[in-house]
Amino acid sequence: MRQNLVFLHGFLESSRMWDGFLDSFTDDFNVVCLDFPGHGEVPVIAENQTMELMADYVKQKLEELKIEKAIFIGHSMGGYVALEIGKKYPQLVQAVSMFFSSAAQDDPQKKIDRDRAVRIVEINHQIFIKEAIPFLFAEENKTRLKKEIRTQTELALKTPVEGITACLLGMRDRVSNIKYVDKAPFPIQFIVGQKDPVIRLNSLDNQLSAKSVIDVEIIENCGHMGHIEEPEQSKKALKRFFKKV
Repeated sequence: MRQNLVFLHGFLESSRMWDGFLDSFTDDFNVVCLDFPGHGEVPVIAENQTMELMADYVKQKLEELKIEKAIFIGHSMGGYVALEIGKKYPQLVQAVSMFFSSAAQDDPQKKIDRDRAVRIVEINHQIFIKEAIPFLFAEENKTRLKKEIRTQTELALKTPVEGITACLLGMRDRVSNIKYVDKAPFPIQFIVGQKDPVIRLNSLDNQLSAKSVIDVEIIENCGHMGHIEEPEQSKKALKRFFKKV
């Protein structure tokens, strides 16, 4: 029986973020891509979409697909949700790849920044998105990937205001899962961009050495968007992890 892979996108993204990335996996795995509420084709389900609430949503969708166990690959916010799935529904989780993500909660300054972002989005979400998407890429990659950044920005602009604010509030209020990572009942991988402006490498030290973490890939000259900035190295790291689990 083929393993199930569930790819969970990040903030301001949708299942479309994986376009062109998943071809390497579909021959050997059963691949599932989901849109979170407020993103892609799915309407918002709450004013504040907590990570726990989105974990419940993913569980419901997997039940509809009759998927009983899977390896979860969570990009950024998708990683936050994947860990909540592990806490609430451990029977669903074979393994988790934290794909440019972190188990930490927002620090006090970041919480303030989230609230400020909500106010900006409510005034002009287009300006917020046009500034947010290029920021995710390593500085040296922005010229080379100018077309790809434009495409990602155009996709992000389809995200409704209520979807953006609901997830900003949900991420602001998430709890730390650092202790959970150390005792998780399933193997965990971290794929990290050396120059990630969102998930700083030096902020992950205690997570990368956690007991449940069996695989770590640090990608040089890469920001937050490894599936675009360094897709081949990202795929190779994922395949190595899948073999281990």
